[in-house]
Amino acid sequence: MRITGDNLTPDLRQQLELLLATPVGTVALDRDFGVDLSFLDEPVSVAVNMAAAEIAVKLQKYIPALQLIRVQADYEQAQDGTVEMEVIVKNAEQ
Repeated sequence: MRITGDNLTPDLRQQLELLLATPVGTVALDRDFGVDLSFLDEPVSVAVNMAAAEIAVKLQKYIPALQLIRVQADYEQAQDGTVEMEVIVKNAEQ
C-alpha cells in the first residue's frame, strides 16, 4: 500500500504505516490493533471497499489526527492477482 496525503508529518506517516502493516490479532495487549486482512480473498472491487471501510474505522480509533480521504486501487496488475492500493489521508489537525 502506498500512503499519500496533505500535511502528513513523518510521525503520522510512521503510525499509519505501522497500523497498515500489522495484521489484526497479532499485538498481544491490543488484539484489535491492525487491519483485518480477510478482504484478501475477495474479488478485487469488493476487497478495495472492505479495505477502505476497515482502514477508516481503524484510523478513527487509533490515529484520530488523520482523516481517510479514499482508498484508490491500481488495477493494472489485477490479472496477475495483485492490486496496488493507495491510501489517501489528510491531517485533520491542520
